[in-house]
Amino acid sequence: NGRSNYNSYHQDESSEEDIDENASTDDDDDSIDGNYDENEKQFALSSLLQNIGKKGQQKNKFSQRKTIQDDNNDDESLDYSSSSESDDTASQSNNDMDDDDDAKSNMGEIENSNNNHEHEIKYANPTGENPFQKHFGKEALPEDDASPSPESMVLHKTDTKTLNSNFVLQMSKDIMESVQVNDRCDDNDAFRQSSLKSFSHVHQLIKSKWDNTNERVLMRNIGSSDIKEKKAQVFTPLQSVIYSSMAKYADVLITCANRKNRDAINNLISLHIVNHVLKANGMITMHNGRIRDIKAKDEEENIDQEEEWRDQGYTRPKILILLPTRSTAYTLVNEMLKVMGENNSIENLDRFNGEFGDLEVGDDSEKEKRRKNILNAKGQEWNELFSDDKNADDDFKIGISLSNKKKDKKAKRKENQGLAVKLFSDFYYSDFIIASPLGLKMAITKDDEVEDDSDFLSSIEIVLSLQSDVMLMQNWDHVMSIMERINQQPKKTDRTDFSRVRNYLLCGQAARWRQFIMVSRFSDPHLLSTFNNYSKSIAGIVKLRRK
Repeated sequence: NGRSNYNSYHQDESSEEDIDENASTDDDDDSIDGNYDENEKQFALSSLLQNIGKKGQQKNKFSQRKTIQDDNNDDESLDYSSSSESDDTASQSNNDMDDDDDAKSNMGEIENSNNNHEHEIKYANPTGENPFQKHFGKEALPEDDASPSPESMVLHKTDTKTLNSNFVLQMSKDIMESVQVNDRCDDNDAFRQSSLKSFSHVHQLIKSKWDNTNERVLMRNIGSSDIKEKKAQVFTPLQSVIYSSMAKYADVLITCANRKNRDAINNLISLHIVNHVLKANGMITMHNGRIRDIKAKDEEENIDQEEEWRDQGYTRPKILILLPTRSTAYTLVNEMLKVMGENNSIENLDRFNGEFGDLEVGDDSEKEKRRKNILNAKGQEWNELFSDDKNADDDFKIGISLSNKKKDKKAKRKENQGLAVKLFSDFYYSDFIIASPLGLKMAITKDDEVEDDSDFLSSIEIVLSLQSDVMLMQNWDHVMSIMERINQQPKKTDRTDFSRVRNYLLCGQAARWRQFIMVSRFSDPHLLSTFNNYSKSIAGIVKLRRK
């Protein structure tokens, strides 16, 4: 039924797709009027000079760190272990990264680059407020203000020359004030500056690899003729508009995704979710170290200051990603691994490739060739989901955890040795949960004799519904059922250290801090209804759609 429905929709929408293609013949959907001007370089260079003016040593310009304590967790150990956790993976929390060596190894490629000036601008020290700390450092709301006000749900159309003229950008007042734009933002400097400020707070491990991750998208946007211009940019115009809001944890609805801008959107999503986990785990590990130091000095009275240590939820999982098929999950996980860099240890990778990777294709007989011709006639987009080599199974689920890779004691020199990525980790000890709506619903719905178990969804901080148009053709009721179970009070708390749980969770206000990101090729009443019902973030709402 999924294949039949998708094929039927693809034929019905062919005329609309032709219109979109004609509208963007000269420029891609994410690149119309997309060249950055000199304002970006001047802004970033000014920010850099303010941060390194007093230090001024050329040899240290890529390893300097912000001295404010709130940003120190950028390069802390990434092992997650609360005081009550007993899982074996949590025992790695004693492995701490060396900040200076981490910075040097992460930025080594940049120091060896022939374009030091451009990289100096792009990788300036953190400027402005840290989006992670600003969002999750807020106090719980009073009971009277716990629900979103009607005024906060009103969206204002924002004019921007950067985007395709067929796109419409709508933003709520809260996020407009945060990004510092108005309803007639003509020069788009606000989006570029806001995205650069947020990017300056991205974890150093990701930031140093972003050039390689986003290179193809930038080249496609600018053109291969202007290599120098590409090296001076961080995001495409479309990415700047989206990331300026996404990084501040606003709810984001994108209903204009297509094959041209898909890579640009997916790169941003991978950057955002991986950075979120590294920041959250780094803060927890930093606090664990401080608590251990206090206990070692027999200063038990200082540990009673619980408010300082509230840095986590009831359970460990932070990010839930819903996808329609195994092949789409396979693509996303590989993009996430690319964002993390190459110097990582990945557990159960062979099993993952076998269960989620491309399938083996038959021989080259005449019958097989005719079959391939028929499949090719269905179009490239259809084949990306349902071709012979794609795993179109819609019943799957997988947990992924990140921690700091154990250091090699025999190494001659200290260096950043990357992350330890565990695929197929237990849900309660995972940072990411990637699943299809059907697979996750079957996992949390037990027999009549067994109580349902969805406690691992109680502390989800980011929910992503990717390729929602495809899931809409499967069974959207499964998505609605899962959304209803997210951020509910857990039934069992044996894994919870309540002295570390954030106040807004204890007050039942988790939905106000949760970010909801939905991406689709088109708009639909079911998608809009779901997004409107569950988009309650205190940071605001952003919608990007076709006219």
